[in-house]
Amino acid sequence: MNLIVPFGSSILGAIIGGVFLLGGQQWNNRLTCQNNAKVVFTAFHREALCLDAVIHNQLLKGGVPTIDVVQIDVNTDIYHDAEKFLVACMDVTTIYFIYSKVADIDSKKKSIIYSSTGPDIGVSYEYLRSIQSSLIEILDVLKLYAYKKSMFFYPKHYTEINRIEQAIQNLKGTLSSFTDRIGSFRFILTHPRRAMKDLLPDPRL
Repeated sequence: MNLIVPFGSSILGAIIGGVFLLGGQQWNNRLTCQNNAKVVFTAFHREALCLDAVIHNQLLKGGVPTIDVVQIDVNTDIYHDAEKFLVACMDVTTIYFIYSKVADIDSKKKSIIYSSTGPDIGVSYEYLRSIQSSLIEILDVLKLYAYKKSMFFYPKHYTEINRIEQAIQNLKGTLSSFTDRIGSFRFILTHPRRAMKDLLPDPRL
C-alpha cells in the first residue's frame, strides 16, 4: 500500500508535466507563427505601398494615356524564409493559397527580369495589376494570423487592428480605381537589375 501512493503520485506528476510541456510547446509555436506572420505582413505591406504609389501617380494624371517606365522589384524572400514557421499553425489550404500567390509573383518577376526586351506594353499593365492583387490577397489572409482578435486582447489591440484593416481597404480601393480605368494606362515594366545592365557600355563597342 505504501508503494502505491508514491507510484501513483509519480504517474500523476508525469501526466501533469506532460500536459504543461505540450501546452507550452503549442503556445510557443503559436507565438512563433504570429511573429513570423507579422514580419511577412509588414514586408509585403511595404511592397504593396510601393506599387500603390505607382498606381496613384497614374490616377493623378487624369486619365491622359501615358507610357511610363516602371521598375518592379517585389522582394518575396522574407516569405520563403518564414514559410517553415507558418506551416506549423496554418491549415494546408491557407498555406497553399499564400504559396501559390507568392509563386505567381515570383513567376512574373522572372519574366520581367530575364526578358531581353520586356513584356509588350499591352501585357505590362496586367503584370502590375496581378502582382498588386496577389500582394493584397496575401495581406488579407496573413492579418488573421498576425493580428488575432480575442475576447481578452481585442480591446487592447483595437486601434492596431483597425489601422491594418483600413490600410488593406485603401490598397483595394486604389487597385479598384486602377482596374476600372484599364484603357488609360500602359507601362514598360523593367527591373533594377536589367535597368542597370542597360546602362552599362556594350562590350562589343
